[in-house]
Amino acid sequence: MQVRFSTCLGMEVVEEPTQDVLGTLSGILINPDSGAIEGIFVTVPGFSTNAQLFCIAHDILSMGTVVSVRTSETLCDPMEIIRLEPILTGHRPVLGQHIVSESGERMGTCRDIQFETESMQLQWLFPKKWWRWLAAIPAHSIVEVTSDVITVRDRILPVEESSTDVSTALEKLQEPLRPS
Repeated sequence: MQVRFSTCLGMEVVEEPTQDVLGTLSGILINPDSGAIEGIFVTVPGFSTNAQLFCIAHDILSMGTVVSVRTSETLCDPMEIIRLEPILTGHRPVLGQHIVSESGERMGTCRDIQFETESMQLQWLFPKKWWRWLAAIPAHSIVEVTSDVITVRDRILPVEESSTDVSTALEKLQEPLRPS
């Protein structure tokens, strides 16, 4: 199932066997090189403060009206997962990042994404400029994600075929210009 992140934000995260609420989905971690959803951030209410914990993608069992995870033990401090450290400290976010085409055209700021819940792969970027949503950009057109910008391939517009016959066009070119 494909899901927009904005619709998941604030969803309850529950433990599969007991359906106990563990917290709410508060963020997502996207690998900027592969487009893989590495996992989700979960805000867990505490006595005096809320804890920001992390659940890796393969411990997420389902996403629907709630996010079901294997057990409460799958939630941890994201810095405890060594392979995520370069992504967490690399400062190359996808959400909130400016999007620019290879030719330099500004295409807005990525304000939402769509991802596949089975494969946990990024599918679409949804840019916004000021208050307007712009055309969605497929994830396969991403060239590079840096700390400053997401670079995407230039859009190739279809060429309209002319209904004019080639010989007719040549005849018009050979006609002398008439003064107006």
